Amino acid sequence: MPQDAKDNYAYDWTKYKKSTGPTFDRNEMVQNVTVEKGQTAYLPCVILNQEHFTISWLRKNRHMNIITVGEHRFIQDERYSLPHYKGPSDWTLKIANVKLADGGIYECQIGTTPKTGRNISLFIAATRNAHVAPSKSGTMSRTSHSSTSSLLHLLCGLLIANFTYKIRLKDVSLFH
Repeated sequence: MPQDAKDNYAYDWTKYKKSTGPTFDRNEMVQNVTVEKGQTAYLPCVILNQEHFTISWLRKNRHMNIITVGEHRFIQDERYSLPHYKGPSDWTLKIANVKLADGGIYECQIGTTPKTGRNISLFIAATRNAHVAPSKSGTMSRTSHSSTSSLLHLLCGLLIANFTYKIRLKDVSLFH
């Protein structure tokens, strides 16, 4: 094609900009959320270029539980909601008055083919009444008051000179 024909054949390519499809906003992505029992949990999910695709929230436990599809809540529990604080692209899942049983893996899913999802692990701290203090031997100890039917999750570690050492459970003493 001669050069003058190419000049007459100019397009405004911004009109035809190819969509990259929906994606998760990397500035809003987290992998873990920890809240205290009884507080409100916010599991962030912000979608860019959502277009016509449906956003869903799932709970991944022994069975996949559908929490929401679009704006529709599929579970009876009214503690779950989609407040859209930051606008229509904000699909943050709000869980009010969290219970220990609410802990687990949740997935924010975009209804593309194939499905695209991001997992967020929700951890529930069982109590506020925890005390961490060094003992006479220089080790750290944590005391926590919990009822006999409560689930207690212990995570122990030792940080020395930027190296983390795991402590075996047999090295942990529990007193009541």
